Amino acid sequence: MEERDLEAVSAICLASFLQSVADTLSDEGNKKEKEYRMEYFYLLSLLGPLSLVVVLFMLRSSRLNNPEHVLQETGDSVRILHTPLARVVPSLGKLINKHKVARIQKADRIVTVFNQSSNAIDITLSKKHTDVVFNRAGSLFPNAEKVVINS
Repeated sequence: MEERDLEAVSAICLASFLQSVADTLSDEGNKKEKEYRMEYFYLLSLLGPLSLVVVLFMLRSSRLNNPEHVLQETGDSVRILHTPLARVVPSLGKLINKHKVARIQKADRIVTVFNQSSNAIDITLSKKHTDVVFNRAGSLFPNAEKVVINS
């Protein structure tokens, strides 16, 4: 999915959510409840776009998507920071043994690491970081089969 598509879907979801909040506010009720609901509506109107900006920043950040940051070598294991949130809070990443990786796959904006028991870890990246993270994964897991899926 292109970043423009992601932004469009996010905008549609936000508009739908705001419409449902507006419908709730239009219901009859006493004045204090409506004032409380309006404050809630304003708060959500500010937090929605702000969280969208934060997520887009995390997806595009060169520091957070740096291959050495996404795939952290720790002796015989590699910590994979597979989501934007895991790149901010590394303890949310997944630890995998180097020798148990069977295949590395690249498809569009996702690099997937498969272990020998066919469990997979999808690493979501921006297009400009996908190739460098895939190359780093290839160097960290030299025995793994490398697969590129063109889309």
